[in-house]
Amino acid sequence: MRPYKILIFLAAILLTLGTICYLWGGATVSIGPLEIRLPEFSLFSVATHERVSAEDLLAESAQKMDIESVSDSIPDTSEEYRDTLQFYHTFMAENKARLHLPGGDTCVSVLASLFTALDKASQQSVHIMHYGDSQVEGDRITGYLRSRFQEEYGGNGPGLLPLVQNIGAMSVGQTLNDTLTSYMAGGMLGKRASHKCYGAMAQFAHVDAGEDAPLLLTVNAKKVAGFKRIQLFAANIADSLTIKLNNSSQTLSAEDSLQHLTWRLKRDAKRLNVGFVGEADILGLYIDADTGVTVTNIPLRGSDGTFFSRIQKKEFGDMLTALNTRLVLLEFGGNALPMMKDSVRIAKYGTSFAKQIKYIKTACPEAVVIVIGPADMNTKVNGVLQTHPMLEPLIEQMRQSTLNCGAIYWDMYQAMGGCNSMKVWAEHQPAWAGADYIHFTRKGADQIANLLWRSLMIYRDYWRLTSNATMDK
Repeated sequence: MRPYKILIFLAAILLTLGTICYLWGGATVSIGPLEIRLPEFSLFSVATHERVSAEDLLAESAQKMDIESVSDSIPDTSEEYRDTLQFYHTFMAENKARLHLPGGDTCVSVLASLFTALDKASQQSVHIMHYGDSQVEGDRITGYLRSRFQEEYGGNGPGLLPLVQNIGAMSVGQTLNDTLTSYMAGGMLGKRASHKCYGAMAQFAHVDAGEDAPLLLTVNAKKVAGFKRIQLFAANIADSLTIKLNNSSQTLSAEDSLQHLTWRLKRDAKRLNVGFVGEADILGLYIDADTGVTVTNIPLRGSDGTFFSRIQKKEFGDMLTALNTRLVLLEFGGNALPMMKDSVRIAKYGTSFAKQIKYIKTACPEAVVIVIGPADMNTKVNGVLQTHPMLEPLIEQMRQSTLNCGAIYWDMYQAMGGCNSMKVWAEHQPAWAGADYIHFTRKGADQIANLLWRSLMIYRDYWRLTSNATMDK
């Protein structure tokens, strides 16, 4: 057949299909046991609007976030002061990267305890916990925040480390001379334990090693500055537990409840050798500089964030308190979305998620809780890749549940550009999101973490300005 005849044949088919879709698009046709849904004609129309870039989506969130810091001095005149306040009030009311505060746009008192502690971090270290799903695996988002906090307030070290690293971290490498089982309260990578004493990491590893064959752990800090202080947390010690760190040994006696040991090194270290003899549950190894800020990354692949209330509260709270934890970041919601079929299920998830926030606030009342809502998640609807239809109702439910609990909500979905933004991020060069249209790449994670960091610093500067002002407002 000649080429032009083939072209005419294909054009006739397309014209016929287009006519059918124009007249009956969206209808369902039954052919025996099969049901075929005819695509809507709008799917074949060519978009005429200008292509949006990922930078364009971020522009609104990022605009005017680089105002000169006013934290060190108050404007000299009341007029300058009012102009400065207007910038902050506009940002807090309108910017897509703003924090949603439980008391209203400018009620930063909910953040006062965090900012006060951060300003004193040179005297007493401040710890930040970042719990999340697979979106934070490999230290994504957390690693960027850790770097910025330590640049601003000092501090070294990666924070809490599990004995078994189920998901490799970019910042720290770990090796064990034996294979151990990881027990996790949430997620899909570890087993569930017969008890609830998981500790603040929501996970532990059970050690049973004799003197003739001790368990040996090597920690190598690859992308964090050297550390000086090491703390080990253990529970359910059978007879005794001896830990040898470099050339120094300490022993804990038999005890079910939480115990911990501390070592302080004479000089900064980037490598650590730890030996274990005895039987116990190891709830975490904490590494920091003794001052400044430390940020812990806790990824729980597959978790929807509703596991906290299954953890024994005393050990959970005691660990967070011992580390002077002043901020808890909860980054969940994405794994709940596939189950959200209607408003009833969304409301139930909101109730369950609120229970987790209350649990954390009760266990560690000194910590500020910030919920990082889910990012845009794309799925195919009638053959077209677009934002999941239940995502926005889920986000609104999470925001309301968070605020009702007296916690803070950060809308990552809006900050990254809102509806259908994940596809744009995935098509960015270099890619800011993966081919699954759900997860950020490392470069994309840095972009979104930068927005959160800059937003936090704007609220900090506003708090400094308004709490230190002496003039009549």
